[in-house]
Amino acid sequence: MRSIAISFFIAIAVFSAAQANEPQSFFKPGCTRFAIPDSVEHKSVMSVAYGSQRYEVKITQSGSLIREDTVRSGQESTALADMKTNLSYCYSRLPDGGYKELSIIGPSDSNSTYTIAKTDEIGERLGEKCAVWNVAYGTSGIVEKNCLTHDGIILWQKVLSGSGSILHSAEVTSIDRSSVRPEELRVPAEILHLSTWGNWSNGAEQAPNDEVLLESELNPKDSPRISLLIQRFGGYRKIERKEASYHIVSYRGEGVEISVTRALDGSLKRAIVRHNNQPLDAKGIPMRPEKHRFILEKFCNEFNMAAGVSDYYQTDCRTPSGVVLRTESHSWGTNRRLVAKHISEDKLTLMEVVPPVDILQTVH
Repeated sequence: MRSIAISFFIAIAVFSAAQANEPQSFFKPGCTRFAIPDSVEHKSVMSVAYGSQRYEVKITQSGSLIREDTVRSGQESTALADMKTNLSYCYSRLPDGGYKELSIIGPSDSNSTYTIAKTDEIGERLGEKCAVWNVAYGTSGIVEKNCLTHDGIILWQKVLSGSGSILHSAEVTSIDRSSVRPEELRVPAEILHLSTWGNWSNGAEQAPNDEVLLESELNPKDSPRISLLIQRFGGYRKIERKEASYHIVSYRGEGVEISVTRALDGSLKRAIVRHNNQPLDAKGIPMRPEKHRFILEKFCNEFNMAAGVSDYYQTDCRTPSGVVLRTESHSWGTNRRLVAKHISEDKLTLMEVVPPVDILQTVH
């Protein structure tokens, strides 16, 4: 996938050079709204119309590096992307200036192929001419029209439905072709420090201290076996889920959650860090009439974990101390049942359950 991301930049370098009309396929970064592969150094402001909402996006770009700063419904957010590697970052802030959430999206999270082609249409905005390029969103029928100057600055954008109606649009309100400082296109160093996202070093030994490995029972024999490893150490949780096509590791501690999703080849799909004040262990509602089981010589009660949800059903069988020994779910024709195959108690250490201190710097 990394080679595809790099070839995407090479293939559509014509996007701003305006020399070829042949359609090209590419994957676009997950964070940025405006995917312009190469541009002269500049800063611009886009006025976006999205339904009844109106907001501004400030673009800062130098070559293949692009930054977008947005204030939408009072929420500040920033997106940065490297169009050569297809790696992108998006983060938002709290009202007090602290960080609210961070997403790091890798090349292998591009699930859809986009096709881009230059048209003969010429546009204009703020007295500057631009060539119109159409970006097709797979087989959805949606088309994104981007009007770019000869040096790669976007002047307007329209996203059209299959019937031709405008879903949302944007147009430039100011352009400044001044130089861009390198630090303006870098991710803030502190946002990649684990300490920015809470205290992960409270190692006082306390209950619970347990580990359980669950494996799937409903998979066909020739399918990769789905597994779930749940580790609990005091106020920290680590959960590893292995699916047929991806692998997720998530960490919880002191109001913060970190999750990292990778493809089977180890390449990053996405990493997410956010504040989460929900209980560490979901409570659920006891099943009525009461249901219980014995698994690995341990007693557990059945709980409804998705009460009030119409299109999803999940039950967990939990021991009195909260260890999940069996979980079963049904959603849109997909049935899952995982049952405990191994359990251990009082053997974990803090370092086995909390994330590595450099996890956000080395995740990609």
